[in-house]
Amino acid sequence: MLGRGLSKGTDYDRETGKLEFSGKEFIPDFIIPKLRLCIEVKLLHEGKKLKIIEEISADITSYAKQYER
Repeated sequence: MLGRGLSKGTDYDRETGKLEFSGKEFIPDFIIPKLRLCIEVKLLHEGKKLKIIEEISADITSYAKQYER
């Protein structure tokens, strides 16, 4: 059992659920299919704030096609 009673592979999975959007492939860091939820993790480094904001915007747009949250 992993994290609050969830089981990997049945309740959530990591780096699966690949989707294509605007000619690019996106793979969420974590997905929880039962909740139609994907989680993307970004680490912010000094001087990279604008690049991360652009990446997050692209991720939200692409993931919203398949996941509610």
